[in-house]
Amino acid sequence: MNIRVGTAIFVIYMGVVAAIVLGGPVLQFVDFYSMVFVVGVTAGGALLSFPMSVIRGAFGDWVGGSRNRFKPIQSSPALSAEQAQQADHVFRHIGRIAVASGLLGTVVGLVQMLQNMEDPSAIGPAMSVALLTLFYGLLLGGILFRSMATDCLARGGLT
Repeated sequence: MNIRVGTAIFVIYMGVVAAIVLGGPVLQFVDFYSMVFVVGVTAGGALLSFPMSVIRGAFGDWVGGSRNRFKPIQSSPALSAEQAQQADHVFRHIGRIAVASGLLGTVVGLVQMLQNMEDPSAIGPAMSVALLTLFYGLLLGGILFRSMATDCLARGGLT
Protein backbone atom coordinates (compact mmCIF):
# COMPACT_ATOMS: atom_id res chain seq x y z
CA MET A 1 0.00 0.00 0.00
CA ASN A 2 1.48 3.33 -1.00
CA ILE A 3 1.30 6.73 0.71
CA ARG A 4 -1.64 7.93 -1.43
CA VAL A 5 -3.79 4.93 -0.50
CA GLY A 6 -2.87 5.18 3.18
CA THR A 7 -3.67 8.88 3.22
CA ALA A 8 -7.00 8.30 1.45
CA ILE A 9 -7.99 5.60 3.95
CA PHE A 10 -7.06 7.91 6.83
CA VAL A 11 -9.06 10.85 5.38
CA ILE A 12 -12.14 8.67 4.79
CA TYR A 13 -11.85 7.19 8.27
CA MET A 14 -11.53 10.62 9.87
CA GLY A 15 -14.49 11.95 7.89
CA VAL A 16 -16.73 9.08 8.97
CA VAL A 17 -15.55 9.27 12.59
CA ALA A 18 -16.03 13.06 12.66
CA ALA A 19 -19.58 12.71 11.36
CA ILE A 20 -20.33 10.03 13.93
CA VAL A 21 -18.78 11.94 16.83
CA LEU A 22 -20.81 15.05 15.99
CA GLY A 23 -23.98 12.98 16.29
CA GLY A 24 -23.15 11.08 19.47
CA PRO A 25 -20.90 8.38 20.86
CA VAL A 26 -18.87 6.37 18.34
CA LEU A 27 -19.85 3.08 19.98
CA GLN A 28 -23.42 3.56 18.76
CA PHE A 29 -22.09 2.74 15.29
CA VAL A 30 -20.38 -0.47 16.30
CA ASP A 31 -22.34 -3.70 16.13
CA PHE A 32 -20.35 -6.92 16.02
CA TYR A 33 -23.17 -9.06 14.60
CA SER A 34 -23.87 -6.62 11.78
CA MET A 35 -20.18 -6.56 10.87
CA VAL A 36 -19.96 -10.34 10.90
CA PHE A 37 -23.11 -10.57 8.77
CA VAL A 38 -21.88 -8.13 6.10
CA VAL A 39 -18.32 -9.45 5.97
CA GLY A 40 -19.48 -13.08 6.02
CA VAL A 41 -22.07 -12.68 3.27
CA THR A 42 -19.62 -10.63 1.18
CA ALA A 43 -16.86 -13.23 1.58
CA GLY A 44 -19.26 -16.07 0.80
CA GLY A 45 -20.59 -14.28 -2.27
CA ALA A 46 -17.06 -13.57 -3.48
CA LEU A 47 -16.11 -17.22 -3.08
CA LEU A 48 -19.23 -18.29 -4.97
CA SER A 49 -18.40 -15.85 -7.78
CA PHE A 50 -14.67 -16.42 -8.23
CA PRO A 51 -12.10 -19.11 -7.53
CA MET A 52 -9.87 -18.29 -4.57
CA SER A 53 -6.86 -17.92 -6.90
CA VAL A 54 -8.61 -15.09 -8.80
CA ILE A 55 -9.54 -13.29 -5.56
CA ARG A 56 -6.02 -13.71 -4.19
CA GLY A 57 -4.57 -12.46 -7.49
CA ALA A 58 -6.76 -9.34 -7.44
CA PHE A 59 -5.75 -8.51 -3.88
CA GLY A 60 -2.11 -9.23 -4.74
CA ASP A 61 -2.33 -6.89 -7.72
CA TRP A 62 -3.87 -4.15 -5.58
CA VAL A 63 -1.34 -4.49 -2.76
CA GLY A 64 1.83 -5.20 -4.68
CA GLY A 65 1.10 -4.85 -8.35
CA SER A 66 2.55 -8.24 -9.12
CA ARG A 67 1.48 -11.83 -8.71
CA ASN A 68 5.11 -12.73 -8.12
CA ARG A 69 5.51 -12.50 -4.35
CA PHE A 70 9.31 -12.48 -4.61
CA LYS A 71 9.44 -9.32 -6.69
CA PRO A 72 10.10 -6.20 -4.59
CA ILE A 73 7.09 -3.93 -4.13
CA GLN A 74 7.42 -0.48 -5.63
CA SER A 75 5.74 2.60 -4.16
CA SER A 76 3.04 2.68 -6.86
CA PRO A 77 3.52 -0.37 -9.06
CA ALA A 78 2.06 -0.42 -12.55
CA LEU A 79 -0.23 -3.21 -13.66
CA SER A 80 -0.68 -4.71 -17.08
CA ALA A 81 -3.96 -3.86 -18.79
CA GLU A 82 -5.14 -7.45 -18.33
CA GLN A 83 -4.31 -7.49 -14.61
CA ALA A 84 -6.00 -4.12 -14.12
CA GLN A 85 -9.18 -5.21 -15.90
CA GLN A 86 -9.33 -8.50 -13.98
CA ALA A 87 -8.82 -6.79 -10.60
CA ASP A 88 -11.38 -4.11 -11.52
CA HIS A 89 -13.93 -6.79 -12.41
CA VAL A 90 -13.32 -8.69 -9.18
CA PHE A 91 -13.43 -5.65 -6.89
CA ARG A 92 -16.49 -4.10 -8.51
CA HIS A 93 -18.34 -7.40 -8.25
CA ILE A 94 -17.34 -7.87 -4.60
CA GLY A 95 -18.40 -4.26 -3.97
CA ARG A 96 -21.86 -5.00 -5.36
CA ILE A 97 -22.06 -8.09 -3.15
CA ALA A 98 -21.10 -6.00 -0.09
CA VAL A 99 -23.82 -3.42 -0.77
CA ALA A 100 -26.35 -6.22 -1.38
CA SER A 101 -25.32 -7.89 1.88
CA GLY A 102 -25.96 -4.60 3.68
CA LEU A 103 -29.42 -4.44 2.14
CA LEU A 104 -30.06 -8.08 3.02
CA GLY A 105 -29.03 -7.41 6.62
CA THR A 106 -31.38 -4.43 6.71
CA VAL A 107 -34.28 -6.62 5.58
CA VAL A 108 -33.42 -9.25 8.21
CA GLY A 109 -33.24 -6.57 10.90
CA LEU A 110 -36.56 -5.03 9.83
CA VAL A 111 -38.26 -8.43 9.92
CA GLN A 112 -36.95 -8.94 13.45
CA MET A 113 -38.12 -5.46 14.39
CA LEU A 114 -41.62 -6.01 13.00
CA GLN A 115 -41.89 -9.28 14.93
CA ASN A 116 -41.40 -7.32 18.18
CA MET A 117 -43.85 -4.48 17.55
CA GLU A 118 -45.67 -5.22 20.83
CA ASP A 119 -42.50 -4.32 22.76
CA PRO A 120 -41.67 -0.67 22.02
CA SER A 121 -38.32 -0.93 23.82
CA ALA A 122 -37.13 -3.54 21.28
CA ILE A 123 -37.92 -1.45 18.21
CA GLY A 124 -35.05 1.03 18.55
CA PRO A 125 -32.21 -1.49 18.95
CA ALA A 126 -33.57 -3.70 16.15
CA MET A 127 -33.85 -0.73 13.81
CA SER A 128 -30.32 0.32 14.74
CA VAL A 129 -28.93 -3.11 13.82
CA ALA A 130 -30.92 -3.07 10.58
CA LEU A 131 -29.46 0.27 9.54
CA LEU A 132 -25.93 -0.55 10.68
CA THR A 133 -25.75 -3.51 8.29
CA LEU A 134 -26.60 -1.13 5.45
CA PHE A 135 -23.99 1.33 6.75
CA TYR A 136 -21.28 -1.36 6.82
CA GLY A 137 -22.28 -2.67 3.38
CA LEU A 138 -22.06 0.79 1.87
CA LEU A 139 -18.69 1.50 3.49
CA LEU A 140 -17.26 -1.82 2.39
CA GLY A 141 -18.71 -1.98 -1.11
CA GLY A 142 -19.35 1.61 -2.08
CA ILE A 143 -16.13 3.08 -0.77
CA LEU A 144 -13.50 0.41 -0.18
CA PHE A 145 -13.96 -2.10 -3.02
CA ARG A 146 -14.93 0.42 -5.70
CA SER A 147 -11.92 2.55 -4.77
CA MET A 148 -9.69 -0.50 -5.01
CA ALA A 149 -11.10 -1.23 -8.47
CA THR A 150 -10.50 2.32 -9.67
CA ASP A 151 -6.97 2.29 -8.26
CA CYS A 152 -6.16 -0.89 -10.20
CA LEU A 153 -7.52 0.63 -13.43
CA ALA A 154 -5.44 3.76 -12.89
CA ARG A 155 -2.28 1.75 -12.28
CA GLY A 156 -3.01 -0.21 -15.46
CA GLY A 157 -3.32 3.05 -17.42
CA LEU A 158 -6.99 2.43 -18.24
CA THR A 159 -8.59 5.54 -16.72
